[in-house]
Amino acid sequence: MMNAKEIIKEINEKSELLNEENEKDFEDMLLYIRIASTKSELETETILLQLLDHILEAQEEGRTVKDVFGEDLKTYCQEIIDEIPKETKKRQIKFGFQIVFMFLGIMVAFNGLISTVLYYGFSLGTATRTYHVGTIIVVAIINVIVLWGFIKLIFFSISRTLFKKTEKKPNKWLEFFELWLICTVSIGIIVVVTFVTPAIGPEFSILTYTLIFIGIALYGMSWVLKERKQAVTV
Repeated sequence: MMNAKEIIKEINEKSELLNEENEKDFEDMLLYIRIASTKSELETETILLQLLDHILEAQEEGRTVKDVFGEDLKTYCQEIIDEIPKETKKRQIKFGFQIVFMFLGIMVAFNGLISTVLYYGFSLGTATRTYHVGTIIVVAIINVIVLWGFIKLIFFSISRTLFKKTEKKPNKWLEFFELWLICTVSIGIIVVVTFVTPAIGPEFSILTYTLIFIGIALYGMSWVLKERKQAVTV
């Protein structure tokens, strides 16, 4: 009886037994199937482990991934994805909050750390920060939407490079530039939204260093949700 975390660990260990050709094809299959984020994580990882076991058995007989599953691995993986049950709405919502808490935790803690270092280390800025409730809500909502778009674009960018022969793969520098551009634009939007959103609603002040602890608390909540999600067993 294993949970998703244990299955992933076994997949990582068994993947080391693959030869170079089979490892490349299995990694493409693994990434393509995992990117289907609305599917059940437990079911997805269980199927990936089963696929890996089939590949390892075939490898012992001198066969390759394509010998087992055919030349069109992308179509085969899509058929698998279509058969995997979707994650329940409750677990999708929980996963969504996990990502949001992680993102907000990092942003708030980083903001607090920089502000604290600048004030206490270089006498720049102030010891307190003033916020408006409405502004915080608007900025948080927009930034979460940007984060969702960022994740979707990254997944799309990665999926385009899978299942292609080496000579047909996009130039590595172009891949890097594309990912860099997605990250830069996303971060730029977040920064702009944070600074240009007008003051809305009642205001309150808070010591800058307390933002670090608030950020850590938010990040900790994401880990609590993650551990509860992985606690489900088969």
